[in-house]
Parts: sequence; structure tokens; C-alpha cells
Amino acid sequence: MKDKILYIFSGFFLTLFLLGFISIFLIHKVRTDSMAPTMPVGSYWLQVPIVLPYTPKIGDIVTYECVTQSCLDKTNGVNGAQHRITDIDSNGCITIIGDNPKYPWEEMPCYMPDEVEFLVIIQYLPFISPGYKS
Repeated sequence: MKDKILYIFSGFFLTLFLLGFISIFLIHKVRTDSMAPTMPVGSYWLQVPIVLPYTPKIGDIVTYECVTQSCLDKTNGVNGAQHRITDIDSNGCITIIGDNPKYPWEEMPCYMPDEVEFLVIIQYLPFISPGYKS
């Protein structure tokens, strides 16, 4: 009987731990409007860590970081963002911009594959976001 109770409590606490881990590290709240209207401020997104080799695809929403000084120079030192891959030219240069039309995205540089590291692919979670209507 004592073993059953210990087993049940262990499973309960393990479940709480895993749910806490998921909510803290994998589900994030949108804090800026750069991806609006696709991902409004206050909504949520799920990060899917990239663990296998990743080939950038137009349309993917990704988290990326600069890994070279030339990349940091292009971003004025801002490192890391969540935006959409909108173009990959014939030289392999990748354009990553937000969805919000109020920003001058046409001024954004493109990045060569060796300048950036893609960390996660983002899945928008409208069903747990405020104001979601099915």
C-alpha cells in the first residue's frame, strides 16, 4: 500500500514538473507587434527546438541568432528575433522579417546561412490566446 501511494505521488509530481517545464521553456507570450496580425501581442507561441539539420524554408516562422559580427552589424547589435523567412535568393541569402506591414521591412538585410543560427521553429497557438474564436 505504501509503495502504491509513493508511486502515485511520484507520478503526480513528475507530471507537475513536466507541465511546469513545458509552460516555462516552450510556450511563450508574444510581447511585440512585429508579427501582427499573424501573432498579436498577448497571444502565445510554441517553440519547437531544432535538433536535426534544418533547411530554411520560405514561410517558416523561426527564432534565429547572429553568429558572426557581419550579421550583428546588419542588425545594429540586436541579436535574436522571431520572424518569418520571406525569401531565399539564388545565392542562398535569407530574408527574415516580421508580418506587421507598419514597419519598413524592405530595409531589412538578408543573411547568409553561415551568419545565422536557427534555434526553433515557431508554432502559433491561437486556441490558448486571448480573443480566440474557433
